[in-house]
Amino acid sequence: MESSNSAEMILVDNNLTKEYETLFEQLDFFQIFLNYVQTIQFYKLYIDSETSPQVAVMYHEKTYVLFGKSDAVPFKQISSVLTDDCWIIGSNQEWCDVIEEFYQNNAILDQGFHFRYNIGNINSVPNRKQNLSEGYQIEKISGVHLFDGMNMINQTVISKNYQNDDFLSYGFGFVLLYQHFIIGFVATKFPIINGYVELYIHIEQDNMRNNYLGIKRQLVEYFVKECIKLNYDFIWNCDTDQEIEIAEDIGYIEHTKWKIYHKKKVNLN
Repeated sequence: MESSNSAEMILVDNNLTKEYETLFEQLDFFQIFLNYVQTIQFYKLYIDSETSPQVAVMYHEKTYVLFGKSDAVPFKQISSVLTDDCWIIGSNQEWCDVIEEFYQNNAILDQGFHFRYNIGNINSVPNRKQNLSEGYQIEKISGVHLFDGMNMINQTVISKNYQNDDFLSYGFGFVLLYQHFIIGFVATKFPIINGYVELYIHIEQDNMRNNYLGIKRQLVEYFVKECIKLNYDFIWNCDTDQEIEIAEDIGYIEHTKWKIYHKKKVNLN
């Protein structure tokens, strides 16, 4: 364990993190993420005490999740491990209240909406496939699309969440091409664990000539039908009104609202 005094958070040794996972609360909207980082043991964990911890801070990919009792230690003690330009998630409303009081205008609040799919058979999914404009194609992601390590699939999903797993073995998705170049995709955000998957979608809108919303909806429909076909339980954490509209239109139902805070980078000039 690393700590210089009792007023600091303690960084847990990697081989001991599992001993403290009982502190983690069950978060429906973040459970796939939690299952993923616990399975691969690819995260940092800070606690307030080695003998009787009441606060745990999990860190992975610029995101901190706060667990335990929000009033157990001064938040200034916790804030010492939170880097600038990061994302902070409180595991309950009490944590959110503390975060907002401490940071005030120095943390930007975004609200996400956790959707679960509520349709059990593939024939219930709306089928609004339209003819794509000339030059556009939708294909299932294969090794051909992953050959270039600098493309958006590798950069936004695989390099972050598939370090120890082969995407084609533990994930799937569909790619949007324009003149054979990738300009968008929908895919499993994390490796498939116990039959649960989370949808991730990204499209470079600047490359779309028209009907951006329609094609985005179409990509989601491809993903939903594949999940039903493979008998996966799947979720979508929407963070824009447009994504919420698509989710509800296709058949997702809102399950949980959650908050995430962006701690702004401090300008020292």
